[in-house]
Amino acid sequence: MGMHRCPGQDIQFWKLKDIFEVQCPYCSQKIEFWKDDPFRSCPGCGERVSNPRIDLSCAKWCKYAEECLGTVPDAVVPAAPVSERLIALLTKHLAGQPVRMKWAREVCSLAETLMTAEGGEPYIIKSAALLAGALMAKDGGITNASSSEDTPLGDVHSQQTILEEAGIETSTANEICAIIEAITAGKTQESIEFAVLWDAVQLERLSLMDASEKTSTDPAAITNTFKTQSGKRMAKRYCSS
Repeated sequence: MGMHRCPGQDIQFWKLKDIFEVQCPYCSQKIEFWKDDPFRSCPGCGERVSNPRIDLSCAKWCKYAEECLGTVPDAVVPAAPVSERLIALLTKHLAGQPVRMKWAREVCSLAETLMTAEGGEPYIIKSAALLAGALMAKDGGITNASSSEDTPLGDVHSQQTILEEAGIETSTANEICAIIEAITAGKTQESIEFAVLWDAVQLERLSLMDASEKTSTDPAAITNTFKTQSGKRMAKRYCSS
């Protein structure tokens, strides 16, 4: 019996946009992704990079998911629908602030790539990354309730509410908010989820720095602020740009 494929995964139904290129966060080389590729190895540096556009929600219910999608880490699948709901809610809450949604998606993409190498709980990392990116300021800092930045999500209560609306349990929402609060205050937590989110935020901050700021800063001083080995390797790209 031949392998079954749903229309969404059968390439005869695909459009041009379903095959796209992503810039490697480690070395800037272009990586070609098909929309159902969970990961690809960069042809330039060999690092494993996650697909920032993948939607694996069907893998939760489709009986042909393993044949159709291949072997996908179990932890990746349940995070997908939650993150999509959170993106929809953030888009509503941040209406008129598209740059914040851009930062939210970028921090989440960086966190997903770091998580591929470093591990961690996807529910926590992806949700925290989306919120942290949405709370970033133009100077790369993270806003809070006392900030002058115009954001409706700058307090813990608002963050907990939107996380629970996305379907995240209260205890997990509290954990996510605690990680964001620690990063905002410049404090440290001893968890891989905190380390991955910290590094994703630092990488986004580097991307927002102008060239003069990067060249005037000692590269070693920059990489030393990162908490994961993957983060340090990714930071070198920004230091040399």
